[in-house]
Amino acid sequence: MNYIILILYAIFAVTGSNLMKLGGTMAKSINIPIIDINISLLSIVGFISYGISFVLYFILLNKFELSFVSAMTLSLVYSLLFLSSIFLFHETFTMSKLFGFLFILIGALLIIKK
Repeated sequence: MNYIILILYAIFAVTGSNLMKLGGTMAKSINIPIIDINISLLSIVGFISYGISFVLYFILLNKFELSFVSAMTLSLVYSLLFLSSIFLFHETFTMSKLFGFLFILIGALLIIKK
């Protein structure tokens, strides 16, 4: 069950980031007069998704060691965001980004292995 929460955290964090990025590129937005900014509905859904990931992160901190949670969540989220940036947003793919991605995966594997 604890690893399911870890996976759900990554899904909600990546979904939130992607929706906020997509929402920032949309022309249609709503005005929030209290802070005088325009935010699209997609961005708001992204904020909510990211908020859910924060709650899940708090739960993870109570179930695992901090060093494990930090390494696993950061590597999972970064890996998924790296892939979505290439396939969803068509961002530039470079060899240095690929090597960084691989080093992060190797580091996460080293932390998992006890």
